[in-house]
Amino acid sequence: MPPIYPDETKDFKVAKEDLRKKDYELKVAKYEEVYHKKLDYSFREEEDIAGWRK
Repeated sequence: MPPIYPDETKDFKVAKEDLRKKDYELKVAKYEEVYHKKLDYSFREEEDIAGWRK
């Protein structure tokens, strides 16, 4: 992934928030590219816990 840089013409807090959003968007896009599925934050015990048994 290419590096991202803050917009130096913006206030520090605004630039920091912009970087945080852009970073998240890039990571989500890379996840979806690699795994060929949408990022999903749902939790399923039977699939998400190693060694899970009922």
